[in-house]
Amino acid sequence: MAVHTELGADALERLLAEYGFHEVLTAEPATHGIENSNYFVNAASPNGVEALVVTLFESAIPGDGFAFSLVEHLESHGLSVPVPLRTTSGGRMTSYRGREVGVVKRFVGKHPRVASETQCHAIGAFLGQMHEAAESLDPAAEPHPRDLTWLRTTAAEVRTLLDAESSYVLDNAVSMVGALLERSDVQALPTGIVHGDLFRDNALFEGNELVAVIDFHHAARSMLVFDIAIALNDWALDGQCRMRSSSGDALLAGYEEVRSLNFAETVYLDAFRLYAALCFWISRLFQVKQLAKWGDAYLPEWRLDRILATGRAKDPRWFQRLVNILCGDKGLQITHYTE
Repeated sequence: MAVHTELGADALERLLAEYGFHEVLTAEPATHGIENSNYFVNAASPNGVEALVVTLFESAIPGDGFAFSLVEHLESHGLSVPVPLRTTSGGRMTSYRGREVGVVKRFVGKHPRVASETQCHAIGAFLGQMHEAAESLDPAAEPHPRDLTWLRTTAAEVRTLLDAESSYVLDNAVSMVGALLERSDVQALPTGIVHGDLFRDNALFEGNELVAVIDFHHAARSMLVFDIAIALNDWALDGQCRMRSSSGDALLAGYEEVRSLNFAETVYLDAFRLYAALCFWISRLFQVKQLAKWGDAYLPEWRLDRILATGRAKDPRWFQRLVNILCGDKGLQITHYTE
């Protein structure tokens, strides 16, 4: 489900008139995403018919609209990203009942169900190109919100949803990631603008050719290896949450064709995979808790399934499983070398 606010044909036509379109020919709600309301629209303008995505933002846009400046900058560097259309008065946004609305041209492509090695290589190359191209925008970006303070605070809020065994895993993971992020050598890792959410459902392919990367609303300033870890945790895993080494190698090879990882980034990559997995486990638990109607009580599986069936939250159990695996992986080290 990707619609929280219904937009009828008349409302869409009024909104799109501000962008110079005079008729909505077809409109359908998107079926992916949980944060905003999205519509796929074909609309007519004096220049012909265009395929569009209309997004109604259900909450404040993170970073005061930094994502819009970022995609315009990335497009100017040759990257295929959705740039917001301008209204006839020159603005990037319009509004509907107090919520901001943005419009972009729709790319034709599909989200990979299982990523091929070629697709993983392309995503790695895109990340490298994005990190390099966005270097000059770094001072304009807010720090990524999922820092250690957020981890500890939000973990404490969602802990009551878990059973004793899962609570232990959560506490252990928070402790391990805390030890990681408090190290001075980790704090000295290269930083820059990260996408922050480069999952398969935020990339479009035609076969093995990357058409576009979308959804930059989580973009912020962070350690670049964090972005790579997020991508690896989605693009390069098998159905059991285990790394497909050839896919992981392909993604990293694509990245390093553009930007080489330094020694410390390579050393701490798996630890950052734990950090990334923990962020998404906690954030998904928090989504579930916001939708739950029984306070801080333990959340049994059948109640979780009922919430997930509404389409308004994503299943946290995949990342719980990944966190459990990474915490128990004997190859995962937080203190590889002495400061």
